[in-house]
Amino acid sequence: MSELLNKLYIVFEFIFRLIYLNLLWILFTLLGLVVFGFGPSTIALFDTIREWLLNGIGSDKDLFLFYFRSFKKHFKDGNIMGWLVVLYAYMLLVNYRYTNFRQEFVFQFINGATIVIAVVSAVIVAYLYSLYVHYDLEKKDYLKTAIRLAYIQPFPTGLLILWIALSLYLTYSLFPYSILLFMSFLVYGVMGLCFTSFKRNEQILEENKNKEEEE
Repeated sequence: MSELLNKLYIVFEFIFRLIYLNLLWILFTLLGLVVFGFGPSTIALFDTIREWLLNGIGSDKDLFLFYFRSFKKHFKDGNIMGWLVVLYAYMLLVNYRYTNFRQEFVFQFINGATIVIAVVSAVIVAYLYSLYVHYDLEKKDYLKTAIRLAYIQPFPTGLLILWIALSLYLTYSLFPYSILLFMSFLVYGVMGLCFTSFKRNEQILEENKNKEEEE
């Protein structure tokens, strides 16, 4: 009985943490009046979940302080990334909506291609944010590395597509209750899957380096 209660406690604590992080994401997005809050708050969410997965975070106060520091640290870059992602997503949406109302074959082809591009772009953005909080790269290398990982790591990439689709489906199906969890639930899975891809990529690079040294 005691073991069961301990497991239930762990589960409820995990759910509470996700809810708490999601509320922080909403709060800091609103503090930035959405336009200036969405980007840095999203990076802070990725950064905090990364820290949680790697090292754990103590109390709720520690979690809040880490989130707040990350929000301030990445405020400028977060806004630039956020605006670019939103602008790109808006362009895809406009293109999809326009071609969706046209019956000609060429427009239907473009419509289908837009959906494929949107799916691939969602995966690349997931890698991009995860890379940004996990590695210290030159800014020009983040997008290039995200695209490369999406291409050379098909299994984690496929799982990312499934996770993003599942998260969107649950958010839509469970609305408005999903407001409590939707973003933190999505990012937690994305960050965990990206870790798998990062580790595999590091192993490949290490193996290639060893081979070069042997030769």
